[in-house]
Amino acid sequence: ANIVWDNPEFVHLNSQYMNNSPNTHISWNFKTAAGFFDIVSYNGTGTNPQAFNHNLGVVPEMMIVKKRNYNQNWWVYHSALGNTGRLEFNDTVDAISNSTDWGSTTPTSSVFYVGNNTNDNSGGSKYIALLFASCPGVSKVGTYSGDTGNNVDVDCGFTSNARFVMIKRTNNEITTPSQEETNWWIFDENLGITSGNDYVMQANTADPRVTANWLSPHPDNKGFRVNSGAIAALNATGGTYIFLAIA
Repeated sequence: ANIVWDNPEFVHLNSQYMNNSPNTHISWNFKTAAGFFDIVSYNGTGTNPQAFNHNLGVVPEMMIVKKRNYNQNWWVYHSALGNTGRLEFNDTVDAISNSTDWGSTTPTSSVFYVGNNTNDNSGGSKYIALLFASCPGVSKVGTYSGDTGNNVDVDCGFTSNARFVMIKRTNNEITTPSQEETNWWIFDENLGITSGNDYVMQANTADPRVTANWLSPHPDNKGFRVNSGAIAALNATGGTYIFLAIA
């Protein structure tokens, strides 16, 4: 099948990993829309802070930034972490605090800021930024706290259950955590968000999907439920979690 991307520099359809018979593949695609999602390509300047315009129309609550012309980590901004906090989309690290990551400046409804780190704003380098926000009835960027042994119902303000949910624990109080306890976990309705076992994907690893009963529909059709038996990566007392949910 022919696949057309808005930004051909962003995605490379490698035959081994993305188009290899007889493997099965999944792709999540988001259309840019005011109040929900925007894509910004920019050239680094090395200035701290540096503002770049966006067309989201509201304040970005989550930003995923990637350097396009070198091998660098994906950096993630989330409003719950503030303008000095970051996560790494390709790694399992806890939230990291650094005053230069986002120029210590909170984004606005028209611009977002980066510092002068090589991962987000090195002079002469090329970057892409994916900007998300909470849009009533469409998307929710938020947080929740874990509660070991109990269900956690996350109200996204939807009138239906979430069709896509991505969750990352931002703190890790486990002495010797396994990798699964700090992954970026992705659930969607095609893989299954039911009251029973479903397939679950991990954004930050090359591991295959796993089968588990960790996420269920919200009992009042408002978002999603994190099940009582979910792993610590998703539901543990003392755990703090960020998420992106799509209705």
